[in-house]
Amino acid sequence: MKRWTLFITLAALLCLPLVQADTGANEITVGVTASLSGKYAELGQEQLNGMQMWADDLNARGALLARKVRIVYYDDQS
Repeated sequence: MKRWTLFITLAALLCLPLVQADTGANEITVGVTASLSGKYAELGQEQLNGMQMWADDLNARGALLARKVRIVYYDDQS
C-alpha cells in the first residue's frame, strides 16, 4: 500500500508543472470571422464592433475569470 501511495504522489508532482503552465495564461482569446469586405462589409463591421464593445465592457468590469478577453478576427470577404 505504501508503494502505491508513493507512486501516486510522485506522479502528481510530475504533472503539477503542466497544470500550472496552462492556468498561467493572461488572457482569453476569442476568434471570429466577419465579413469586413465584399457585399456584407457594413454588417460585418457592425458585428465586429459589437464583439469588441462586449470585450471592452467585460475587461472594464474586471475581465472574465480574472483574465482579459481579446478578440481575434478574420475577414471572410463575404
